[in-house]
Amino acid sequence: MTWRPLFVVGVGRSGTSLLHSALAAHPRVTALPETSLLRELVFSGRLESAFERDGVRGVEQVLATCGRLERTGVAVDTLIAAGLRASPFSARRLYEGLLETRAAGETCWVLDKDPRLVEALPQIATSWPQARVLHIIRDPRDVISSKKAAPWSSGRSSFAHALIGMGQLALGRWIGPRVLGEGYREIRYERLLAAPTTVLAEVCSFLELDYDPAMLDFGAEARRLVADDELAWKKETLGPLLRDNSGKWRSSLLPWEVAIADYTSVPLIEDLGYRPARERTAFRSLGRVVRGASRLGARLASQVGAGAHG
Repeated sequence: MTWRPLFVVGVGRSGTSLLHSALAAHPRVTALPETSLLRELVFSGRLESAFERDGVRGVEQVLATCGRLERTGVAVDTLIAAGLRASPFSARRLYEGLLETRAAGETCWVLDKDPRLVEALPQIATSWPQARVLHIIRDPRDVISSKKAAPWSSGRSSFAHALIGMGQLALGRWIGPRVLGEGYREIRYERLLAAPTTVLAEVCSFLELDYDPAMLDFGAEARRLVADDELAWKKETLGPLLRDNSGKWRSSLLPWEVAIADYTSVPLIEDLGYRPARERTAFRSLGRVVRGASRLGARLASQVGAGAHG
């Protein structure tokens, strides 16, 4: 094939939608709306298990559970035909069939955005060694602040957001370079806001493309890619670029939430260049509690694991 797969990943609310839209505005990149099909149905093994159990009918039933698939405008029969192109049935070929529907003319990259694919980088590297992955990173405290406001994540505690976010961020940063090598690149959200032309030009160089100023006029692409039911928390993606959309955690997070964010991830925050707030006296005792709870949780988890295998 003349095109290659491109993936945008990162902790949820890190700017993946913004980067998705900016890339989609490049004339040689074409993007799918977010479907999660690769992670939920292909890498999970659900499609191939369904085929082994019930044949084509089973695949049709599983695809019917992917509510976002309708947004692509691609018929289920077209995808199944791609999966059956050679024997045996292949969920990976089915997914490639979905990407192929977007590849036309001078398309060099077909883009799929799914934040949680940051947990599936080894599968991406094995399936498509020629793929490229862009991992966008945002201040973890702003991520928590944004997740508190989003309808789909507001019901989860800030402690859970901190732990899950740090786990995904550390996992992506550790595994990405090891399994993808030069095919992995990190993008800093704050730098994208401050110097969008420079950052997007660097991304284009990474993708072996010429920079196109259309990438800064991404509103039309964003409207195509963002569903109506997502506008409540993705409206900022429609543009214009909000250069001051960072550091909001300082006014939106409570002191204990800042402490949790800092003390669950101090080394990682410092490595990324974000300034921890832990030097504030009011946070120190909270930090000790959080670290103690984390150590206790780790010990309990190891004991439970040992018991399960004993």
